[in-house]
Amino acid sequence: GDSGSIQRYLDLAEDLIAGKVERQVVGATGNKILCVALGDSTISMIHTKTSLWDTAAPTTVLEALGGKVTDYFGNPLVYDAERELGNKFGVIASVAGAAKLHDELTKALRGDEESLSFLA
Repeated sequence: GDSGSIQRYLDLAEDLIAGKVERQVVGATGNKILCVALGDSTISMIHTKTSLWDTAAPTTVLEALGGKVTDYFGNPLVYDAERELGNKFGVIASVAGAAKLHDELTKALRGDEESLSFLA
């Protein structure tokens, strides 16, 4: 997929969570979030080229099960017909019980100068 476009952020994430989770490669945004919802993955970092329709349904399932979905900076995804349809700030999804890890990752991304270039 497009994960190569976020390699810098994947490397940062791997440095942060080394030894805590195992890296998996899973195709399709919905599948990634559903793997988290089903407990097959702990956390998923999804590239910046997804659209709201890619994340809407699986986000609802994951959140109903106690999981968390935000952009790279910890903000909730906003589903509003008036806004751009892309998740241009990326997506991070985590299983229930991994909120601390999720928050550590988004904090690290907020503190990374290159990551902040998304906001410009």
